[in-house]
Amino acid sequence: MRLSTRLSDHGLAGVAALPTSRGSQLVAACQDGTLRACALQCGRSPKAGAVASLAPSAPPKAMQAAALSEDGTLLAAGGWSTEVFVWNAEPETFSDPETSGKRKAPANQAQAKFTLPGHSQVVTALSFGRKEQFPFTLLSGSWDCSIRVWDVAAASGVCNWPVARAVTSFTMNPSMPQLA
Repeated sequence: MRLSTRLSDHGLAGVAALPTSRGSQLVAACQDGTLRACALQCGRSPKAGAVASLAPSAPPKAMQAAALSEDGTLLAAGGWSTEVFVWNAEPETFSDPETSGKRKAPANQAQAKFTLPGHSQVVTALSFGRKEQFPFTLLSGSWDCSIRVWDVAAASGVCNWPVARAVTSFTMNPSMPQLA
């Protein structure tokens, strides 16, 4: 079976998904400056929950990257504003496809939990650290030729790694503290 759902009328730049026991949680960075989130149910009758829209309090600029923490409690997005925005995943953010009925969209969550400034160009890559190895860690990459490490518990920067070229993507090695 195939499932199709419309997350936005604008283009999507980055998508992150988290497998759950009933399906997946999906977040997408949108070119209208929002982060869209929904729950997907897999199985014999796949369904999508209502789409929640999260936006920073500042006038939005296009988002390029999205991330979802391993336990599904935090969402992050970054893009042309050069800042990283972090939200709590409220219960209505990922409404259950079974109970959402007519898929009424939850109220927009206009306020990010906090903002992490520091990049000087577009944020292109985001990833939360694995809970057992790097709890409370968020990494961000940018065209400013840097990868920044953030402590999301303290809402502050930990370090800045300069790299030779603009960062368009990265991945963390799950068995060792390395980036590729």
